[in-house]
Amino acid sequence: MEQCGAVGVAELVEVAKTLTERIVALTERAAHGVVDEEIVDGDVEEFGELHYGFDAGGQREVIGMEMTYDYLNTAELRGATQADYLIAFDAALRVVIGDETVYAEPGFPVVELARSLRIWLGNPGRGDFEFDSMSFEEVGSAAFRQTTAGWTFASVFQTGASTAPVDWADVEQCCRRLVSRVEADLTALGLDPDEVLKR
Repeated sequence: MEQCGAVGVAELVEVAKTLTERIVALTERAAHGVVDEEIVDGDVEEFGELHYGFDAGGQREVIGMEMTYDYLNTAELRGATQADYLIAFDAALRVVIGDETVYAEPGFPVVELARSLRIWLGNPGRGDFEFDSMSFEEVGSAAFRQTTAGWTFASVFQTGASTAPVDWADVEQCCRRLVSRVEADLTALGLDPDEVLKR
């Protein structure tokens, strides 16, 4: 009986330790406005202006580059063609590197951007990326350019400004996360992402 009691106490101590760690994590997340999501491998969270990834051990790491948006605005949708979806769906776009927001644009055609990025990423002979949008007269509202030191982000709406260079891996992951989020949002709206984002 005493042995069983000892095992029970050890189990209770372990459960209490796990619960304490979880409470601490949830308290920290709640303090930054994140209360409903689970910490899982590969998750990306926002804490104010800082963007973090979680490794397998639950440790936070600052992500090199991130493109994010608030939500898809569908109020301007008037038709059901691919062009309608690409033009009508927009959102407030932000590009963040480390703890700095380097670009912010309200009403940005993020669905069309995701389509262009998906095509660019799928091109083995890709060069620089210059977003040519049906919504803007200017080419390059979002641009990734390769330099000898790495890849930079720039926009024609911020003349003469570009970011410090980052590795290609950062750019690729950043773009794929944006594309994945747009695909998920389109699916949630009952649309086929492959049809909307096709070439």
